[in-house]
Amino acid sequence: MNILYTITKYLASPIENFLILYFLIKYLDYKNDSTSSKVGGVLAVIFVTIIAQFTGTFYRSDVILPIAAIFVLWLYCRWALNGGAMLQMLCCFTPFIMITLINTLAYQLVAMSFNITVDALLTSESYILIWVFIITRVLLYVFIQVILRVMKRSKLNLRRREWITFLIVFLVSFITDATLYLMVRNNPTDEAMNLKALIILIGIIIIDIYIYHSILSLSQENQDILHMELTELKCKELERQLFQIKDAENRETKMRHDYKNHLACIQTLLLEEKYDTVIDYAKKVSDFYLQQSTASEICNNHTINAVLHAKSDVCQKYGILLDIKVAGDTSTLDGVDTSIVLFNLLDNAIDANMNNENKWISLEMYQEKCYFNIFVKNPINESVLKKNPQLLSTKESSGKHGLGHLNVADAVNKNGGIVEYYEKDNTFIAHIMMKI
Repeated sequence: MNILYTITKYLASPIENFLILYFLIKYLDYKNDSTSSKVGGVLAVIFVTIIAQFTGTFYRSDVILPIAAIFVLWLYCRWALNGGAMLQMLCCFTPFIMITLINTLAYQLVAMSFNITVDALLTSESYILIWVFIITRVLLYVFIQVILRVMKRSKLNLRRREWITFLIVFLVSFITDATLYLMVRNNPTDEAMNLKALIILIGIIIIDIYIYHSILSLSQENQDILHMELTELKCKELERQLFQIKDAENRETKMRHDYKNHLACIQTLLLEEKYDTVIDYAKKVSDFYLQQSTASEICNNHTINAVLHAKSDVCQKYGILLDIKVAGDTSTLDGVDTSIVLFNLLDNAIDANMNNENKWISLEMYQEKCYFNIFVKNPINESVLKKNPQLLSTKESSGKHGLGHLNVADAVNKNGGIVEYYEKDNTFIAHIMMKI
């Protein structure tokens, strides 16, 4: 019996701490699924378990040591796991609040059922205490699974002041729970106070559940507001892009019209036998159009041509080599949606080239069965997807972060297409499949 009790007693804390680590990893996930991250987690659990062994050795250790353990786990989260600092702190607080509530409630209910004090229960070496240890850990696992299922379904999106408010509430709740537990243990014979403490504890549990519900509700409201703001920004950005596409299309139409006038002028000069003037005039016109457009006649879709024309000018301005290859009938593509895709992908590729010595962009378009493939490639010095998997913009105008990729996704989805981004041989590749 003593051996079984000793084993259970010494395993209770590590199991509890591994369950906490399990919750953190499952909800936040690793930044890098490396051996060092996993070893770091085990070391954090060992350190927290050692901290727990000093509980009761000094004044208010029941409150101070768990807070120290929360801080240790939070530091581990900052190093190895995903998520912001506030979210990680909330995730560290959550299991400790559950542990305090479950343990205190279980100890009080068992003690009242067997008509003994909580202190007597905890100092006994009976099968009852062993079963309490087992049941409380099982309950902790069950509650962790419930919270994971609920929280995983909705991404928490709170403002900084809201995070701080909720964290303060959880801290107060945790301290209150710990204080109630100490009151019950230090006054084992006061049955009236124990009953009041039990009622207060149940009230705290209800309040904590309501707080978690409030977090989820407020997060959903913030998400809806953010979605509305994002939709408005996307519309404004899309309007700007459509204006530029239309402007480029108008410039190309004007160039075609001017080109006819130039031919008429050359014809007149030839008839007048002003050959030197014709040669000089033709050279000027040729140089002008070579500078103005390398993409104007590359495909049979005027809207797409306009975008390629405009982006070719930008590439020429910044010394970026733009290689364009198109095969297939582009007239079958939706001109506006395809132009939005090309507009954004080429813009991103141009931005990515700004700090490169070897500046180049490759655009390849070809028809394959009922899809039109679009590949946009540009060189990279380091992995973009590893550093910025969400492909958020690094521009100073933070309000437009990632709008380009969102507009690409919208245009592609509208046409029943597919979007994928990947990297190969120090090259970032955007692959789009547009349904014809």
